[in-house]
Amino acid sequence: MELQERTLAFIKETRGHDLSKYNLAHPFLGTLNAYEWLQFVASHEIRHAKQV
Repeated sequence: MELQERTLAFIKETRGHDLSKYNLAHPFLGTLNAYEWLQFVASHEIRHAKQV
């Protein structure tokens, strides 16, 4: 499953949940909660799209 599909599945599965309770470590940024991860992934994708 691609990152986009996994991200959309996570959003659907956690709808209505407090995403600040879901945490995952980033190798350079440290521990991020789901809100922070979603913001990071979105900005990262935008950055790559601008490079193309």
